[in-house]
Amino acid sequence: MTSLTGTDPRDFDCLTPSNRPQTAELVTMRRTVEGDPVVTYYRVGPEIDGIEVFTDNTLDRYRSEDWTHHRRTMDELVELGI
Repeated sequence: MTSLTGTDPRDFDCLTPSNRPQTAELVTMRRTVEGDPVVTYYRVGPEIDGIEVFTDNTLDRYRSEDWTHHRRTMDELVELGI
């Protein structure tokens, strides 16, 4: 089973409070239709409200932005199809 990110949804378990140390980071990579890599970093920790999501689009030739940053809850990520 994979998500829209191409990652097994169970990989995101490390971001839930019961399954992680004080801080955790998950790094995923997917490819665009043209084959360009897009890397996303998911971070949690005691000083982070929710989950920080940083996406590096710098190697995507047709990108609209270099980097994006959002704060999400796990429920929001599930709704977005992680």
